[in-house]
Amino acid sequence: MVRKKIAGLAFSFVLFLGIFAGVNSPNRIIALAASATPQTDEYENNSLVQYVEKTMNEQLIAALSGSDGVKAVIDPVEEEPADGDDTVAGQYKSQIQFEFNKNKIAGMKAKDLINYVGEAIYSNPNFCMLSTDVGVYSSGTVEVQSVIEPDKYVDAIRRYKSFLADIERLPKTAKKMTDAEILLYLHDRVVQWAKYNKADNDKSIYIPLGMADSGQVVCQSYAAVMNHLMRDLGFVSYVLESPDHAWNVVKVDGKWSYIDATWDDPQKKVRDFVMHNYLLVDSSVFTNGHEIEEYEKTRFAGITDNLVNIGILPKTESILSPFVYDGENWYYAKDGRVMCWDGVSSSAQIVEAVPQNSSRCVGELNGDIYVGGTDGLYKLKSGKLITVDAGLSVEGMLYCKNESWCGLWYRSGNEWTCFETAGEPETTYEDLNGVENLEVIELPVPTSPVFVLKKSSQKSIRVSVTELAENANKGYQIQVSTSKSFKTDKIKKTIKGKSGTVTGLTSGKTYYVRVRGIWKNTSTIYKKLGEWSEVKTIIL
Repeated sequence: MVRKKIAGLAFSFVLFLGIFAGVNSPNRIIALAASATPQTDEYENNSLVQYVEKTMNEQLIAALSGSDGVKAVIDPVEEEPADGDDTVAGQYKSQIQFEFNKNKIAGMKAKDLINYVGEAIYSNPNFCMLSTDVGVYSSGTVEVQSVIEPDKYVDAIRRYKSFLADIERLPKTAKKMTDAEILLYLHDRVVQWAKYNKADNDKSIYIPLGMADSGQVVCQSYAAVMNHLMRDLGFVSYVLESPDHAWNVVKVDGKWSYIDATWDDPQKKVRDFVMHNYLLVDSSVFTNGHEIEEYEKTRFAGITDNLVNIGILPKTESILSPFVYDGENWYYAKDGRVMCWDGVSSSAQIVEAVPQNSSRCVGELNGDIYVGGTDGLYKLKSGKLITVDAGLSVEGMLYCKNESWCGLWYRSGNEWTCFETAGEPETTYEDLNGVENLEVIELPVPTSPVFVLKKSSQKSIRVSVTELAENANKGYQIQVSTSKSFKTDKIKKTIKGKSGTVTGLTSGKTYYVRVRGIWKNTSTIYKKLGEWSEVKTIIL
């Protein structure tokens, strides 16, 4: 593999699956529905962490959208296959450089800057295609690797955000859900879709995008995706890391709890097998693998002393089936029966309309609850069982949205078959999260203005725009030069209105003048300068 040599310090966070531990369950916490109850985040006001993420996001958006400002530099990586291997699939295909203000990061250790970049990737879906393989240069440049080509960044971000939106759609549109229920839903969707798969030669297993594309990833991707989902829904949450593992911490009712989706997704189990042992727990349930890094002990000082174990039915009943939700109640399979739970009570009720079957399972699509078993496939409607196909042998069900998997699938043995497609989603990521999170925007380019040029003194000129430039919403830029090509002796002046004076010129010289409009949106990220006007000449 040929890559630019990384000067300074470079780290790669390679995370592995741990060992399963026990379970337990005290108090149930009830909270607000459909989006997280607001919580105080005592760790968010780290100005350097915020600066790193904001800078990376602005520079990436500038590079992808063509807006003015400092742009991230995205370069392809030329890969060389290893000896005896004729493929480089899953390896790095590009690298992206972000430029930080040296005064801002002065005195910061390279390792801390690398950790802040990692935190940005875990917090911002725009970075879904980036790895935490980070290099730091003494110049203030940070180089991050990616497994996709530069011309595929935009599609990858949209694809990943569409994946998130599909999971978020139900909790964001549900009439009522407690905080714990929202977290249960996110946990089960991620665990059900994901399949732990460690492949040393495949870098895509470590990045969030890998979860959306194949689901075959390691703990680093589980934790990043969970963090993106929780933050999108208003939770205060972070990714924590030990030397060989990653998981989440989330705040509910003023207290912190751990969620380890990876440990709830055991290897060698089918995708419709979901554990709940490590959902909203404190550190006492883990026997190993969750001693956080020294950096995080400083960054999140006190968080491990404020952990609670939240009692919730899936844990208290040791339920190994995914939970599905119809907008009012939860359904799951246990001991061959279909159970109905209201999300609040300490117990669930048997759905009597569904007979016991050793392979009983449930699924959901567009608010409809499906029931499977060796006795066929059914739909549960108003407490009644409606036959869909009595000739099928169904042992598991899975809903997912992916380029190749979209809809509700059933499992017979180890074979999955799609029996109902979801159709075009009614709710997009942009609907749910707003256009300010888009990675690509259409930038209006102001048209060419017309202006009048007058001499206002022996050393100054007055410029007045008489025909406005369309889309110029933030004024105009005036450029003055003694060169007809504007290559030398350039003076630039920005005016907010339609007229302005340029001073500091030299009496007796000939000056060339032109004007262009400026467009900006409400954010300083997006700016576009318009077409230049005709050039006018004036002698002072």
